Amino acid sequence: MTQPDKKMTTRRKIDEKNSAGESKPKDLSSKANSLKKKKAKPLPSQTPNRLYVHDQFYRALPFFQKLSARKTLGLDIDPEKVRYVLTQKTKTEVQVLEWGVQKFPSEEKDRDKALQIALENIKSKVYKRGMLVNVSIFSPEINSRHLIFPKMKRTGDLEKAIYNKNETDLQNFDKKSIWRYEILDEFEHEEIPKLRISIITVPGEVVEKYTRIFDHIGIELNSLISRPSSIQSTYRKMVFRPGRDLVIDIGYDLTQMCYLKNGNTEFVRNVSIGARNLEVTIHSGAEDEIKNDKVSLNGKKESETNPSEKLRSKLVNRIQELKNKQNPVLHTFFSEILRSLAFFQGKSTTQFIERIFITGYGIRKESLMPYLKSRLNMPLFILTPQFEERDSRTTEYGEYFSTLGTAVQDNETANLLPKVYKNRLVYKKLNVFLVGIALFLAAGLSYLSVGQEQIIKSKKQLIVKYKKDYERLNPIEGKYIQVIQAISDVNKKNAELKSYIASKPPLTEVMRLFSNETPKYVRIDRIYFRKIAVDKDKPKFKNDFSYVIDVEGGVTSEALMANVSLINFVNHLIDLKFFKHIELLNKLKQSDEQETTFGIRLYL
Repeated sequence: MTQPDKKMTTRRKIDEKNSAGESKPKDLSSKANSLKKKKAKPLPSQTPNRLYVHDQFYRALPFFQKLSARKTLGLDIDPEKVRYVLTQKTKTEVQVLEWGVQKFPSEEKDRDKALQIALENIKSKVYKRGMLVNVSIFSPEINSRHLIFPKMKRTGDLEKAIYNKNETDLQNFDKKSIWRYEILDEFEHEEIPKLRISIITVPGEVVEKYTRIFDHIGIELNSLISRPSSIQSTYRKMVFRPGRDLVIDIGYDLTQMCYLKNGNTEFVRNVSIGARNLEVTIHSGAEDEIKNDKVSLNGKKESETNPSEKLRSKLVNRIQELKNKQNPVLHTFFSEILRSLAFFQGKSTTQFIERIFITGYGIRKESLMPYLKSRLNMPLFILTPQFEERDSRTTEYGEYFSTLGTAVQDNETANLLPKVYKNRLVYKKLNVFLVGIALFLAAGLSYLSVGQEQIIKSKKQLIVKYKKDYERLNPIEGKYIQVIQAISDVNKKNAELKSYIASKPPLTEVMRLFSNETPKYVRIDRIYFRKIAVDKDKPKFKNDFSYVIDVEGGVTSEALMANVSLINFVNHLIDLKFFKHIELLNKLKQSDEQETTFGIRLYL
């Protein structure tokens, strides 16, 4: 038999110590932020007893890197609170300076107003002008999906195809919707080059609401991303060997399950169950349990058995009752994970999930991880960043997993801020810069012009004197110039009037027609000429009219003859075929006078 490898023997000893509880699991990425790029350490998929995956974000940056570092404030907005993480970072190093949670005021019922108050509190405590501010949001209206398109030569054609696809598939997608895409990879299918693209869409009013709130409190946003994008950023930062992994972020009210393949988010599933379900279940019925533990009024126990045995029995019963209450909720978590695995993997072997990473507020629940680890027959790890040099097993920082991703993310394709907002910030900064330059120039010019003011004043007086002398010596030239100008104005007006006649506008033609074609017995009192601007002026059976003319007048003859004369006049207008349509609006016999008034509407 061959001798076993020394490295394998050493690894087996370490694993045995960990399983026996003799030593703590080693920090998998303790030197990630202190050393420059080295060969990445493999994730401990071969050592299932190592449950925790850490990355230390508390180490101070080297001096020269600190000179180029910039502070970034990451904000993660929940339905009832805002988590924040303040970092200073370079391209490779990250140091967390401050972190915390700001809850919404309970007395404020309007969520937008409560969010504004919470952000103002964070601004007063943490924010300084010049910081980059990245914000992640959760909204059920954010749609994230992967699609496959044929490879196109021009980017514009690809974007048109994506827009048409969104418009066809998504019910609430319109011109105001904001969408971003990222090309994940290229491949060939049946000798046709294709692209796999990640697309994020969000309604414009959702982004507008958050930008309006931040504008009101005076904070400029650097990026606005969805929570799955921030989870992806932290995953890329902490996991050095990305594969086909399922990341489960258990929040207080909501759980997000993200399937990542080679560091890119493929699918996202939201589950409306969180750590609060466990807390509510455990604490329910606590009053009854306390009552059952009370002694009787005379100070004696309910039975005469040994008090220590009675206490031990009660403790065992209490533990069993808590287990009975937790098991349905834990089983629900387990069932949702199985559903997600079935949904993400489907029938494709290329989507087979290799590992599960669990993070978020829910990893604080001690009963959750052992239950899932015992039921899931696959590698299971806890992802928790470290903000302080404490026990490597601490899980309280898991709540800031997605918040840290908001601070460290630099993927512009995930930024949901519209171009209008970015341009407004650029113009705002440019305006401040230009105002500063203008003030500087104004001060300089005023300083330079003090010595020239008297010279300019004397020159102006000299010019006025020369003008007066010129007018005195040439009195006729000024009048001649005025006459020439007046003649030029008259010629321009004459040419303008002739152009109206030469172009034969409809108003001129109508007036000429009524002047020549109106008989003596018909009197025209008023003519209203207007261009059709609204549909209500158009007849229902025609839509090609441009002008409407209302004519009011009278026929000066006996009533019977007036009707005949009016009919003849209307028929004559119809025979001219100048108007497209003619309507007789009204006809009224005046009793006091020998005339009949009428109204006609004509269309051009």
